[in-house]
Amino acid sequence: MKVHRERAQQSLEEMMLRGLAELKHRATEEELRDFEARNGVALPADLRGWLKVCSGAELVVREFLGVGLSAEYDYLDIEGVLDVFPKWRERRWIPVGTDACGNYYVIDVSDSGMGSHPVYFIDQENYDKFCYVMASGIWPFVWFVLRIESAFEEDHEGDFHWPFDREKVLEEDPELRNFRGPAPFPWEEDSL
Repeated sequence: MKVHRERAQQSLEEMMLRGLAELKHRATEEELRDFEARNGVALPADLRGWLKVCSGAELVVREFLGVGLSAEYDYLDIEGVLDVFPKWRERRWIPVGTDACGNYYVIDVSDSGMGSHPVYFIDQENYDKFCYVMASGIWPFVWFVLRIESAFEEDHEGDFHWPFDREKVLEEDPELRNFRGPAPFPWEEDSL
């Protein structure tokens, strides 16, 4: 995970310099504690770390959500999304991103017994279930998103394999091999 964290942070900085990412905020420890208190949830350490690096950002196609954002960026606010989907709050699903099609990326922070907090894809056709698992945690997810966003801008999105090429995804996110959760992998036939 440390490698993914370093790569993700470096990639975000590079994309910001190229004008491909617009960072809106970096959450403070106080904002994170306030969010947890208001929502009755404990954020995993890796998600807390990410929100301190990037708490709301617009990319080429996708967006990262955050906490502690000013009113002008309410469309990127995790709590605003939870207000729209109150079942997610009850289930302890924390939205961390969205795409241009109305789909979301969420982390299940309930005590699932898995020992990690994978990122799931929720398709706009059914907001009540995970469509498939995207990454073993927030840092691999961020790394994948930033890479595909960069490839999209350079008109090479078709050359990028995430999330459907099993071998390449597992090579870059080997912890995903251990996933035994409530959603299929994107490359499994019944997930499409």
